[in-house]
Amino acid sequence: MSRLSRLSLGVGVSLILSAGVLPLLGTAVAQAAAPYPEGTIYVADYGSSAIDIFAPGSTGDVAPETAIAGNLTGLNAPGDVKVTSTGVVYVANYGGDSVTEYAPGASGNVAPINTISGSNTGFASPDDMSLAPDGTLYVGNDSSGSVDVFAPGATGNATPIRTISGPNTGFGGDIDGVGVDAAGTLFVANTDDSSIVVFAPGANGDATPEYTIAGGLTGLAGPDDVIVGFDGKLYVSNDYLANSIDVFGPGAMGNVAPLQNITTSGFNYLDDLGLDANGNIYVTDYEGHQVPEFAANANGASTPIGNLVGSNTTFDNPEGVFIAGPPAATSATVTTAVSASQIGVSTPTSDTATFAGGTSPTGSLVFKLFGPGDTTCSNAPAYTSPVQTVSGDGQYPSPSFTPTQQAPTAGRRSTAATPTTPLSRPPVAIPPRR
Repeated sequence: MSRLSRLSLGVGVSLILSAGVLPLLGTAVAQAAAPYPEGTIYVADYGSSAIDIFAPGSTGDVAPETAIAGNLTGLNAPGDVKVTSTGVVYVANYGGDSVTEYAPGASGNVAPINTISGSNTGFASPDDMSLAPDGTLYVGNDSSGSVDVFAPGATGNATPIRTISGPNTGFGGDIDGVGVDAAGTLFVANTDDSSIVVFAPGANGDATPEYTIAGGLTGLAGPDDVIVGFDGKLYVSNDYLANSIDVFGPGAMGNVAPLQNITTSGFNYLDDLGLDANGNIYVTDYEGHQVPEFAANANGASTPIGNLVGSNTTFDNPEGVFIAGPPAATSATVTTAVSASQIGVSTPTSDTATFAGGTSPTGSLVFKLFGPGDTTCSNAPAYTSPVQTVSGDGQYPSPSFTPTQQAPTAGRRSTAATPTTPLSRPPVAIPPRR
C-alpha cells in the first residue's frame, strides 16, 4: 500500500496444499520446531514489527498463540508474509528494505535463517511478495514502481535475475500486490492507475504487459493486493477508495466484470489478501486493526464469517496475511507424460498429469504448451488449457492441442512446435501454498 501521508507442455499446478502448535513465548525466547498446522493464520503487523501467529479458526478478540518479534528478528515494518509448504516463513520488510526468512515453527525473538538485503537487491520499500512453484521470489517495490525477481535460494546482497520497470510496463507509480501463477505469469496491482497489468513468464526490463484488466466494469479502485487462487481465479483487494474485494475468472482481461464483488461497511483501509484451503477469503484492514474473513462464495454486500479484532490481537496496522496449507509430507507429487516428444503442424498433442502420495489433494490444474527451444518455459505459452478440477490422487489428461503453424525463426517468440524440435516440457513441482 502507498503510505504517503497515511503513513513445452508445461504443467502449471495450483493446488490446495495444506504446514505443532507452540505455547506463547516471551520476547527474549526463540524457538524453531515443526511447522504450524494447516489453517494457522499469519499476520504481518506493520506497526509493531511482528508476525502474529493465530491458531486455526481463530476469530474475535483473541490473542495470538505466539509471535515472531524482537531485536534479533530483523523485522522492520513488515508489509507481507508468505509461508511455504515446508513451513519456511518469508517476510517483506517495508521499513528495512529486506526480505527475511524464518525456520519452520519459528517463534519469539529468533534470528532469520536467511536475509536478502543490500544495494544490489534494488529494494525500495518492498511491500508484497509472491513465490513461484520453483521458489522464485517476486517482490513489489512500493517506492520505485518496480518488481524484482530473485532466483530460488537467493541470499545476502543478491542481484535480481530480472527487474521489471520502465514506461512500457504501464506502472503508474505505486506497485503493491504481485501474484504469480504456476507457469510464471505475473499479475501486478497498479494502485495509482486502478488496474491489474499482466506480464508473460520471463518478462524483464521495460516490458510491455501482455494485457491489462481495467475499466469501469471491473470495479477496481486503488487495487492493493492481487493473488492467484487455487482454481485459477484472480483475487484483488481495493483500498480505501472502495474497501472491496473483486474476484475475476481465469483468463479475465480488459474491461470485464468480476465474478464476485464483495463489499461491506465498517472497514477503513483494506490491504492484503489470503485464502484458506476452503477458498475462504481473509483481508487485512490496515487502519481498522482487524482481519475479517469472508465465505468463498461471498458476493455483494457481505457480512464476514469471522473477524480477528480487538485489543487482545495486539494488531497495530496489520498488513500481510497468510493461511497455512498442508505440510509438504502430505502434499501430492505430480508427474507428466506427453503424448509425443516431437509434434508438427496439424499433429495433435496432449499430456497426462498423475498425482500420487497426497492426502486427498484438491484444487485445480492448468496445462500450458511452450514453443521449441524454450526449455525453461520462460516465454509466453502457445496454449493454455481450461482449468481442471483436481479431486484426489490419479491421472488427469489434458485437452488435445493441434499446432497450426511452423515455429518462427530464431530470436522470436515460439508459438508452435515443429516436427524436428522436441517439446519443451520440464516437470513442474507442486507449488508452495500462496
